[in-house]
Amino acid sequence: MIAKHHEVARVLMFGSPKDYSFHFQRPAKGFDKETRTPLDRFFTFNHVKDNGNGCTHDQQTEILKQMGLLALGIGNAARPRIISGTHT
Repeated sequence: MIAKHHEVARVLMFGSPKDYSFHFQRPAKGFDKETRTPLDRFFTFNHVKDNGNGCTHDQQTEILKQMGLLALGIGNAARPRIISGTHT
């Protein structure tokens, strides 16, 4: 991840990070709070039913916790918005 080694303006993660060690039953060591980019610039967008391609949603949540992102309020469920009006 570029943001770990270089400071960037924003970090957008969609369906990630997904690096979980099934051997050690924990997130990979590389995902931690030690980043050049401040953690308040990280934004993750994940779905609770995204259980493929590397790990389950619960394991992915463990990764975000290890990175310190859950403490910032990341992990809150987005609520759908209904916008009324006419679309052209």
